[in-house]
Amino acid sequence: MADSAIDGGRVWHAEVARRTRRRAPRAIGAYALLLPSLAGLALFTYAPLVQVAWDSVHMRRAPGCAPGFAGLANYDAILADAAFRKAVVNNLIYAAGTIVPTLVIGLGFALALAHSNRVNNLLRPPSSCRCSFPASRPR
Repeated sequence: MADSAIDGGRVWHAEVARRTRRRAPRAIGAYALLLPSLAGLALFTYAPLVQVAWDSVHMRRAPGCAPGFAGLANYDAILADAAFRKAVVNNLIYAAGTIVPTLVIGLGFALALAHSNRVNNLLRPPSSCRCSFPASRPR
């Protein structure tokens, strides 16, 4: 009984290894096709994010000088500034005043067009044309 379980395990592992070897060239090809996109994502998204995080905890006196470590002192200085706090509040008010109504109106239209009747059948094509045509067309 124990021998058959061990042999069954070996057969199973051999089958998995054989399937993996067959799939490996296709997987490598897929990753090779993704590589340029991932490199662009890393270069233009993650690298600036890391640079900003690094710069936020360092103090640079002049453009040619080596930056000194400031820790959280930069954050203390910016949070103590009343103009910065006012700008944050203004941005939050603007975001709440635009995002929430947009979501509510969009949900209302989606629910209204979800039911099938003659009026909705007439409204569906014009509401979807905006998505299917670019905003600016070359002439």
